[in-house]
Amino acid sequence: MLIQTWGEVLQNSFQDIGIGLANFIPNLFVAIVIFIVGWIIGSILGKVVGQIISSLKIDNALKNWSLKPDSI
Repeated sequence: MLIQTWGEVLQNSFQDIGIGLANFIPNLFVAIVIFIVGWIIGSILGKVVGQIISSLKIDNALKNWSLKPDSI
């Protein structure tokens, strides 16, 4: 017959929490690194697309068309 005291149950619970935390921290670190790398790549691509749009003068072409929702 298996009888556990409150102390053993509490100790096992804290050990389970510690093991879960130890398994979670590396995943959290990898997620943060992926987020930062994605942010950097996104900001670089945003600047590149902005430069392409400004060099092709797409904004001026769209302003010259002067498209309005009424004219459709």
